[in-house]
Amino acid sequence: MYREIENKLSSLEEPTAFQTKTFDEALLENIELAKNILSTKDTEWFPLESDPYMKKLRVATLRQMFNQEDKKETIKQELVTVATSVDLDHLGTKEHIFRDAGEYPYINFEFTLLSPSSSDIVIPAGLILNSDDDKYKSHTVEDVIIPANSLSAIVKVELEDYIAQSDIKTEQLITELTFAVDIKQLDIFSNGATAESDDRYRSRIIKANDRKSTAGSEDSYKFFVYNSDSRINDVKVISEKVLCVDIYIASFDNNIDELMINRVFEAVNSKKVRPLGDKVSVYPAVKKVVDITATIEVFDLLKQSEIKTNIEANFKDSFFIAQNFIMSDFIRKCHIDGVYRVKSEFQDVIVSNKEIITMGTLELNFMEAVL
Repeated sequence: MYREIENKLSSLEEPTAFQTKTFDEALLENIELAKNILSTKDTEWFPLESDPYMKKLRVATLRQMFNQEDKKETIKQELVTVATSVDLDHLGTKEHIFRDAGEYPYINFEFTLLSPSSSDIVIPAGLILNSDDDKYKSHTVEDVIIPANSLSAIVKVELEDYIAQSDIKTEQLITELTFAVDIKQLDIFSNGATAESDDRYRSRIIKANDRKSTAGSEDSYKFFVYNSDSRINDVKVISEKVLCVDIYIASFDNNIDELMINRVFEAVNSKKVRPLGDKVSVYPAVKKVVDITATIEVFDLLKQSEIKTNIEANFKDSFFIAQNFIMSDFIRKCHIDGVYRVKSEFQDVIVSNKEIITMGTLELNFMEAVL
């Protein structure tokens, strides 16, 4: 998300207010100050370790170091570039940007009538279901019709908890219906998300001015897409025809599904967002699966497992929409500490501006380098 913001933040120098003194530097200053105070015309004070004043100076300097760190932390939480947690939340309110609490996970339920009906039966959105212990609630997402003379239908249900996934079962119907129905949860709840990370939230705060565009700029559309769902990690805005805007979205940890697309569509088509002439469509980025086989020559085969883990981490969630995968990037990801040489028949992977590379199999064969 907002790679340009991440790059600029990483290149910023540390604020001058963070440039603090070491204990020895501060102690030396305090000793010089004590000399000026304790020395007289006839007697010069020397900082002997046995002198009681030295013990007091060390204690005072230690207290000074603690105060210095407190001041640094206070200033830190006033800067949007480095603030964290609740302090970042308060900075966000200045721009009327609030942290996304997360997204509900969901799964399909099967609703089965105890006997068929001669007319259509509607399973309405908003039905409340409970877990057996009454600690968890879920609700149906949309209206679903069980056709006349049919017994069952598949209904999407969201768990009312901001979590990535959960094996909680909520099959106890709380909302009263005029017909009897049996309810079965078909799998665990998944595709949800916990509260938005500091880094993602920080980027949205910094880019808050993008929402003020009155002409439907690319950055404006991106801002509202990111605001609509915290699971979205990348956005590509394309306009190949005048007044036609296609938005492609990607998520590293979740599948792009109909719920997410609808949420984005509603956000970018709001009357306060979309210019009247724009026709805006939303699609999932097209995945381009890449399989790789490589031979990794290492200095020490005993470190094979560690090296393999680090290389695999370099490939995880490392591609964005319309980003090509070329040989130099492949070598860079593999050539980490402990690696002597990388051999592979890898060929550059070129993608369109609607595609995103996703890793399929990554087969790494290790051998000890012969120097």
